[in-house]
Amino acid sequence: MYTRNLVILANSVKYSGHCIAGKDLDTGEWVRLINNEPRPFSSTDLQKMYGHPAGPSLLDCVKIPFLEKVPVYYQPENELISGDPWIKIGEFLKEKMSLLEDPQSPCWFGNNDYGHPNNIPASICNNEMPLPVSLYFRKLSPSENDLTLAYKSHENGNKPRFIFYFNYIRYELGLTDINFPRLGNDDDLQPKSYPESFVTLGVGQLFESMNAHYKLVVGVINSVPGIQKNTGENLGTSSSTLPPVPEQNQMEKTSLPSNPAITNYDQKLFYKLKTVRQSIANQDHVPLFVVFSNQCLKEMAHYRPCDLQNFKNIVGVGEYKLKKYGPAFTSAINEFCEEYCLEKNQFVNKQNAESDNVLEKIYALNQEISNLNDHVKELTNSKNILLDQVISSGIKQQGNYLLMSSSSSVRQLNLEAFKQLYPQVFLEIATVKLSDADKKLGTAEVTDLCTLKESIKYSVRRINSDTGIAEKLDE
Repeated sequence: MYTRNLVILANSVKYSGHCIAGKDLDTGEWVRLINNEPRPFSSTDLQKMYGHPAGPSLLDCVKIPFLEKVPVYYQPENELISGDPWIKIGEFLKEKMSLLEDPQSPCWFGNNDYGHPNNIPASICNNEMPLPVSLYFRKLSPSENDLTLAYKSHENGNKPRFIFYFNYIRYELGLTDINFPRLGNDDDLQPKSYPESFVTLGVGQLFESMNAHYKLVVGVINSVPGIQKNTGENLGTSSSTLPPVPEQNQMEKTSLPSNPAITNYDQKLFYKLKTVRQSIANQDHVPLFVVFSNQCLKEMAHYRPCDLQNFKNIVGVGEYKLKKYGPAFTSAINEFCEEYCLEKNQFVNKQNAESDNVLEKIYALNQEISNLNDHVKELTNSKNILLDQVISSGIKQQGNYLLMSSSSSVRQLNLEAFKQLYPQVFLEIATVKLSDADKKLGTAEVTDLCTLKESIKYSVRRINSDTGIAEKLDE
């Protein structure tokens, strides 16, 4: 069993109960809570685990115990809860919601070119073609996206719809946020303009009659008074069943472990460095941990390396990150030290007081390599899904970007013929690889035992506006 501290960004209500999701405060990962029963959370479940039948509100920070990850192809973020109580540890600051925004839209958001802006057909979302991500948090502005809230007639009451434009594509998505219930059949159905909002978009389970997964708005923050029917006491947190909520200016201290050696200045600098990390991650379109882990930031905040010479001693800082990120972080640390008249480069003192833990550094580097490899796999999977969609739709060019293809002949070895003609060689090289066979027998000899199959390789190139030539991506 393990625990996560989550900021709740979705409390979605459907016929059968609540679906709840949020982001890990330490890693930035999305987590969708899955019940040990094959159904969403009921009011009874939430009353038992959280102390209120409505469950946590958006931006509540909650400590939740889990058993294991249980991903499915359309919801890779699913994690099974243990059933033990959830504990509210605070509330995330509204003015800092931009730190939670996802740096880029997932592949399922914006597939209007394939005729499905509001759902994802099973033909491009299945066990063989899983989604890399099914939750997405971003800010929508009326000036850019023409936000509208509308209710549509339905046999069981009028269903809310959230309408907006993004990248010139119109979306009309079902709204399942707990604060937007179905209206009565006689209530107003006129569309209403909507203010600037942060929204959580999600992907639902397969809707069999449409053979597609619907995209949904599962969370909205900055809502319109008067439209939300479930606000007020019935959704308030019960102070009798939960610990008191910290003051807002104390919330940032909760995710930092209590340690008498950690000062208030360490905490302040830690959150300043988190802001720097968020900015870099947004710019590079990478998860937060790819830049630096929270543990790295905490060490920076404590030892305050203000130059590259000392910065490289932080565990997790290699040559690549030293050059790429070092100047931004050392500059922020230097500014902080000057603002509060603090000692700089305390890492020197640490180095004199204790020997380097080489094994710890090796472990940290292995973790960093593992994280980067996982991220490369996710990006490659996302790219291949998009590439399959583009190829099937017949798209050749969009703006200054061109889909190019090249064909080549790929050799496929006739294994039975190889065994019969060269049994001794087969035994020597054990597993037959073309490269090993080529070395032993020569390429020409091996090719005679192969069938040739044409292979097509695709790539996307950008057209240089000055020369009109498609540029090749640097390898």
